[in-house]
Amino acid sequence: MSFVLPTRHTLARYAGVALLACGTVAAVYGAWQLRGLFGDPFGHPLANALLPYLLLCLPLVVLAALFEFRGHKLSRLVEMPVATGESPWVSTLGFGLLGVGWVFVRGGLADRDAAKAESSLAKPATQAADYRPSPGREAVETVVFVVVLVLMLKLFVVEAFVIPTGSMAETLYGYKKLITCPECGHEFPVNASEEADPTGGKAQETTGFCCPNCRYQNPTGAKDKKFDWSSGDRVLVSKFLGVNRGDVVVFKFPDAPQTRQTAQNYIKRLVGMPSETIAIFNGDLYATTALKYPADTRDADGQPLYPRPEDDHNLWRAPFQDQYQTRWTGPDFRYANAKEATDLFEESRRAGFTAPEDKGFRLIRKPDDQLLAMRRIVYDNDHPSKNLTTAGAAPRWQPIPDAGTGWKPDNDKAPKQFTHAGGEFGWLRYQHLVPTGGRFGWSGTAQPDELKAQPITNFLGYNAGFQDGTQGKLSGMDRWTGDLILDCTATVDTGGAVVLQLSKGSHSYRAEFDGGKVRIKMFPNEPIGPDGLKRETKTPPVVPVGDDPNTLATADSGLKAGTAHRLRFANVDGRLRVWVDSRAIDFGGKADYAPPASDRDTAANPWSAADVDRPACIGASGTAAVSGLSLWRDTYYMNNTTDKLDTYYVQPGHYLCMGDNSSQSSDGRMWGLVPDRLMLGRALFIFYPFNRVGFIR
Repeated sequence: MSFVLPTRHTLARYAGVALLACGTVAAVYGAWQLRGLFGDPFGHPLANALLPYLLLCLPLVVLAALFEFRGHKLSRLVEMPVATGESPWVSTLGFGLLGVGWVFVRGGLADRDAAKAESSLAKPATQAADYRPSPGREAVETVVFVVVLVLMLKLFVVEAFVIPTGSMAETLYGYKKLITCPECGHEFPVNASEEADPTGGKAQETTGFCCPNCRYQNPTGAKDKKFDWSSGDRVLVSKFLGVNRGDVVVFKFPDAPQTRQTAQNYIKRLVGMPSETIAIFNGDLYATTALKYPADTRDADGQPLYPRPEDDHNLWRAPFQDQYQTRWTGPDFRYANAKEATDLFEESRRAGFTAPEDKGFRLIRKPDDQLLAMRRIVYDNDHPSKNLTTAGAAPRWQPIPDAGTGWKPDNDKAPKQFTHAGGEFGWLRYQHLVPTGGRFGWSGTAQPDELKAQPITNFLGYNAGFQDGTQGKLSGMDRWTGDLILDCTATVDTGGAVVLQLSKGSHSYRAEFDGGKVRIKMFPNEPIGPDGLKRETKTPPVVPVGDDPNTLATADSGLKAGTAHRLRFANVDGRLRVWVDSRAIDFGGKADYAPPASDRDTAANPWSAADVDRPACIGASGTAAVSGLSLWRDTYYMNNTTDKLDTYYVQPGHYLCMGDNSSQSSDGRMWGLVPDRLMLGRALFIFYPFNRVGFIR
């Protein structure tokens, strides 16, 4: 059987298909990157990318029109025939609707008409017949080409994966039930892995939930048929872009890359690069390249402090035992909590983590898009509990009794909008009113006196589901989280000002919007009295609006008097960040700060009274209004071996990877590192379910 090479005609069509695919990906990616160009008109990132997409396509349509009206048909560029008498208006409109696909639709129709015309003409008997493959053979060749192309793409370029577990929740969903809270209307996922894919052999039905917004819990509420479980996110993984810190990556599990003919692929976030020492402390990540761990270093008994394996393929290993078997009982080649690492961390902590990375530990600061992808809801004020409101529970947002002059809520029991009038400065505050006594949620008849102001913790509704009526997976969800993000819509009239303020430990952090400017500030929470003693007060310290020694930086805000703007203020990873209408404000590198000495010295009890009384505040003077209030927290990374500090060395040629849902993740903290040879690639895009479509951060 002879093989006939594809003709130039066929190859040109293949090139056109490749051009269409690349052009589509480029346009979609560009539109997604520009999704905030026009603000937030549609309320969803995918919909907001439509206008930039059309903007990117417009020059191409104009170019296509110029070609058409000058008689240069695009079909000829891909070796396809052109129908006679074709209107350039029709061609331009078709290209605008279908893009490069119109070229193939139009060319295919013209090709069919030409073939019919050719077959109707009689040919001289002496003329040699032109070679033209049969339609069936041409179809087979096309299918074979497409199959080979797909296999090559899967092997070297991109591959699709399904997320099975909740270790990356809520960045990525595994098996879950999507719950709409009957009390407040907040929608959230609950882990259903033990129901859909049980690890212990016996399925455990996910029967109930605890809402992360209003904390209503129902042990049997998830049994409703409308809350059937669904599989995890479908993601596309790039195999050629390389990986960097902060990327969500897919790799083969080093201890068992394949089990019973099934690939054991894991998906985590890459947090440690080769030759770094990574520290986990109070939910944050730190890194240094100062430590080298020489192989000839010995302890008092002459044993190597930093052993090396006989086989370098075992450099990733750490002692590990899962629920089925002991995986490894040998040395820990991450040198977890090595004395010189913990000593250097304490030295760096006392100095405020200000030394260069090759001299000491530095705080790892997430980029803005990653921060927003990893934030978790604390409270959405537009979704209050119906039952708690009826029972007379205090709203979480309300004017501070001694400092709320000028603020008026639209509803005393469940306010969603607050207006301010008068020249005197007044404050609203948020209090985290949740059940006490070690309980995460309330159920049945609401008892308002059961709710008390408490520090904000790393509670995650995904982990708080009920399996067969029993609530599980609650360990580690009581850790104080001081890194917060505050969102609201604000309107300020001429001469007025609005302030967003967040507390963390001994200090408060502020974004002041005043006269077209935004200032960021940092100042102590406890004022000092005449006797030199610090005073804990329930009202914010009196720090005037305007430039003063507490100001870190000032920039143009772009706020217009009398116009509603969406404002966001974040105090995360030792960096203050401000967004106005989804546009990040550039403070010229002056928004980073070192943890205050008082916080560094009192790490055993890191929160202060302010973190309970007023973790978030909104202040105003003049005429102003705020609505759409929502408070978020940063993702909290759990320690594995100690309560406060863990350190790990990342061997050369390896990576340290962890799950965003670290309290429920089996990752590099337990079993070790990921060798470069087992790294499959970077997870780029969620393509299903459709309401989750988007790039992964």
